[in-house]
Amino acid sequence: MVSFAPRIRRTRFERIEAWHRRTRAQLEGIVRWLEGGDVSGWEAQTEIAERCVADIAKMARPLPTPKRKGLAPPAYNPVATEMIAAKPHAKAMLDAMRERRRAAALESERAVLAEM
Repeated sequence: MVSFAPRIRRTRFERIEAWHRRTRAQLEGIVRWLEGGDVSGWEAQTEIAERCVADIAKMARPLPTPKRKGLAPPAYNPVATEMIAAKPHAKAMLDAMRERRRAAALESERAVLAEM
């Protein structure tokens, strides 16, 4: 007999907070890789960093309101303030990783995590 568990519907804020935690975990993984001194994997880690920077930029925006609500203002985004502060550090980190400057990337990465 197959039993189907009821699907738990997460709120918009819960989804954003989960997205925030996932992005932070990926950034922490990049920090561990940068601290390790491994020279292989620059391309893979840079791709992960690019996705993280894109996610930070998306999370910095206010939440769109549902279309059926009319001209209501955008909804409050609980992580937008942190993401706006982290965005310049994230871009600097990505530039440093593209140029394979480990020390500069690590410094910017730590600044991003401090803002988040």
